[in-house]
This record gives sequence, C-alpha cells and structure tokens, in this order.
Amino acid sequence: MGVIVGFLFIVLTACLGLGWVLSQVPALMRVLQWGGVLVIGYLAIQFWNLSPGEQESRGRPMRFIEALMFQWINPKGVVVIISAISAYAGESAQEREVVAIILGVFFVVTTGSATLWAYAGSWISRYLKTGARQRWFNRIAAGALIATTLPALTRL
Repeated sequence: MGVIVGFLFIVLTACLGLGWVLSQVPALMRVLQWGGVLVIGYLAIQFWNLSPGEQESRGRPMRFIEALMFQWINPKGVVVIISAISAYAGESAQEREVVAIILGVFFVVTTGSATLWAYAGSWISRYLKTGARQRWFNRIAAGALIATTLPALTRL
C-alpha cells in the first residue's frame, strides 16, 4: 500500500505543479531522464554482479511509510510519471477532470503492477534456490532493466 499511495502522491504533485516547472525549465526534464537512466544502469550492473548468496533476506519488509517515501527516490517511477503527464495531459494537467483521470489510471496500473510484482517475486523465489538459477535470473533482470531505458535513450 505504501508503494501505491507514494506513487499516487507523486502523480498528484506532478499534476499540480511539476508540469509547470518543467515547461519553464525544459532542461530539467532532460536532467531527470539522464539521472533515471544512470540510476537504472547502476542498478542493472549491481544485479549483473550480484553473487547468489548475497540476496537472501536481511530483515523485515519495508513498512508503509518507508515504501511511501521510497517512491520519491525511485527514478523509474518519477520519469514515467513526468513523461506520461507531459505527453498525455500537457497544459491541462491541472484541470480537476484530467487530474482525476490520471490518478485513476495510475491507481489501476500501480495497484496491478505492485500486486503482480509481490506475487511473482514470491513465486519466482521458490525456483531460485540454486546459485546457477539465481545468477541467470539476475542477469536477465539486469538486461530487462537496461531494456527499460531504451525508450528514454532514443529521446535523449
């Protein structure tokens, strides 16, 4: 729930002012895109180099407030939100009806993806008991992370 609420709060913040800021300082969007690409690249390298024994659980899951606050440093999420609002709402991003539609769409997508992510992670972890399987999974995940940056890289 913290992921969903945190993500929607960023969407609302973006609708209520970030679009205006980006329209006034267009270079800021490019900085955010490059920052997101670099962070995702760094995470991909970390996944690629992760040793099989290193990823065992090291404690409790994130609490609600921790998951909510984590969304503010999630570069993929921030770039997706800003890109979607800029592309689909533009100048009308502050109108109530448009904000409601954007929040509704992001609620459905975020809830679906967070739920799928949690269940898939639980299911996949049962099959990653051996070092070789973990290594292959980490490398596929690293490649998938890099693939997510390709649309942003084509626009940079």
